[in-house]
Amino acid sequence: NAFSAERAMDDVRAIAVRPHPIGSREIEDTRTYLMSRLQGLGLDPQIRDQNVIATNRHFSDLAVVARVRNIVGELKGSNPALPAVLLMAHYDTVAHSPGAGDDTSGVAVALEVARALKASGKLQRSVILLFTDGEEAGLLGSTAFFDEDPLRNRVGLVVNMEARGDSGLSALG
Repeated sequence: NAFSAERAMDDVRAIAVRPHPIGSREIEDTRTYLMSRLQGLGLDPQIRDQNVIATNRHFSDLAVVARVRNIVGELKGSNPALPAVLLMAHYDTVAHSPGAGDDTSGVAVALEVARALKASGKLQRSVILLFTDGEEAGLLGSTAFFDEDPLRNRVGLVVNMEARGDSGLSALG
């Protein structure tokens, strides 16, 4: 029931073979892999197919419209009255990177944490896994989840496993 970096690295190797940006054929393969992994963990994963309009805080007259496919799965706790913990990572990449660091590492950690938690026995609090689509295009999947998804109302704590990327200033917001 202990976390295994080796097992997590197996997921990184499987997912980060080539770039898989939003809307690409390659992201379909990644989505299929994630659905299979979540099913293998005994979860009942769902794809949330949503249209989203997201504005940019730096450009008030600019908005992005996209179709995103977030993936959610849940380790159900024994006390549904307790707020859930949300483990979150994005599974899309920029067009020129296979995304091992940003953010396949976060996806792999979330999968391995879920496996370790499930192996440790019954949880009191539910743990929701959220793999968002379209993060690299402007936080589209997370916007869709927190604007519309019914599971958002059950979340008490968000653990967002995001990576810095490969350029630009580091920022914590």
